[in-house]
Amino acid sequence: GACNVALGTNALGASTTGCLNIAIGSTALGSSTTGKTNIAIGTTAMGGADTTGASNIAIGKNTMDALTSGACNIALGINALGAATDNNDNIAIGRSALALSADDADQNIAIGSNTMGGADVSGAANVGIGQNAIDALTSGTSYTLEIVAYDDNGNLSTDNPTIVVTTTSATTTTTTTTTTT
Repeated sequence: GACNVALGTNALGASTTGCLNIAIGSTALGSSTTGKTNIAIGTTAMGGADTTGASNIAIGKNTMDALTSGACNIALGINALGAATDNNDNIAIGRSALALSADDADQNIAIGSNTMGGADVSGAANVGIGQNAIDALTSGTSYTLEIVAYDDNGNLSTDNPTIVVTTTSATTTTTTTTTTT
C-alpha cells in the first residue's frame, strides 16, 4: 500500500495494496488488505476482519472489528458497530451502539450506550438516541413512545403526550397471472 500511517503491533499488518489509511493501536486495521481511506484508532479497531472496507472511521477498542467490506461508517466507543460486516453509511456513538447490527442494517444512527446494540438490528434508516434506545425491535410489534421535555433547571414535563407506532411485518409477494383466450 501507499501513503498509510500505522502505529502499534500488527497495525495494518496484512495490508497489500491498501492506501491512505491511518491505523493507531495494536491490530488496528490489522486484517485490512486492500481497504483505503480508513481511520482506525484503538486496540483491534477495524482489526478483526476488515479486508476491503473504505472510508470508515473507527475510534475505540474493538470498534467495527468484524467489518469486511462496509463503507462510509463512523463508530466511536468500545465495540460500536462491533458485529457489522458489510454495512454502509451508519453512525454509532457510544459503547456497544449498533453492536449487533445485521448485514442489511444500513443508514442507521445510534447515539448512546447500547443504542440499537442489544439485539440484531436488520432495519435501515433508523435513528436511536439515548441509552438502550431501539433495543430489540421486532417486526409486527407495537411500541408506545413518550415525549418528555426538560427545562434549564432539569425539571421534567408532566402530562406528556404518547404515540403508538407499529413496526411492519415481513411482506409476502403474491403474483397473479391472468390468461386471456
